[in-house]
Amino acid sequence: MAYPTFAALNRLAVGALLMATLFLEPAPIADARSLRTGCRITAVKARLFYFRTGTLSSDVLEEAVRPPLIASLLWNTPIKDDPSSSVLVVVEIAGEMPFTREPQLEFTARYRPPYPGAREVVIRRRVKIHSSGLSEAAKGYEGFWLYDTGCFPVKLSVRLMGQAPVLKTITFGCGE
Repeated sequence: MAYPTFAALNRLAVGALLMATLFLEPAPIADARSLRTGCRITAVKARLFYFRTGTLSSDVLEEAVRPPLIASLLWNTPIKDDPSSSVLVVVEIAGEMPFTREPQLEFTARYRPPYPGAREVVIRRRVKIHSSGLSEAAKGYEGFWLYDTGCFPVKLSVRLMGQAPVLKTITFGCGE
């Protein structure tokens, strides 16, 4: 019995592969239109958590000013009369019901803790937005805690997958 040569097997395999590709439908290319969900980010707010009183500040993103100036609320926060070293970031989402796709929210925070020699902290979270979590007005919220903050700027990036990110900075500062 004669066995086929490697070259003959190779030609058969290539031919079969070409025939298979003729009958396959091309995979759709995902673009921004196909990733739309009927949902959008309508606000990003950040509030200091004061650990002596257990209260939250007003929105510190509203208080922020461009460097070199820093709002007094964001200056030396770990050592104030009512100190704070953590932040609650709240993302407001609004949408049209029902969603065309279940949206995913991606949250990223980058900052350096206020300790000598501390390395940069990078927090990444991705959460699904469920339509059952939205109010009758088609509005909902997601919260993210940041720990060991207070002396260095915190860079925030929040986006719904398939959409441009919302970029914010909490302009913390410390010094004499």
